[in-house]
Amino acid sequence: MMTKGQDFETFIGQWTKEHIKPIDVFGDLDDLVYAATLRSDHLTLLAAENGFYQPLRKMAMPYGGVVQYIMSLFDDAKRVVQ
Repeated sequence: MMTKGQDFETFIGQWTKEHIKPIDVFGDLDDLVYAATLRSDHLTLLAAENGFYQPLRKMAMPYGGVVQYIMSLFDDAKRVVQ
C-alpha cells in the first residue's frame, strides 16, 4: 500500500483512490459522518507513520479538519460518478 520515500501528494492520492467511494453507498448523514470519522482515524495514523502528519493537518485545515476533508472527498467522488 504506502511506501516509504513517497511525497505527500502521492501518499494522499493513493490513499484517496483506495478508500474513497461515492457517498451514495451510505444510508444517511450519520452513516456518512461515521464512515468519514473512521477513515479520518485511519488516514491520520498512516500519515503520522509515514511522516505526513503536519502536511495532512495543513491540507485539512481549510475544511475544518480531517473528517470534514474526507466528507468533501466523498462529495467529490459522487460528482465524478454522475
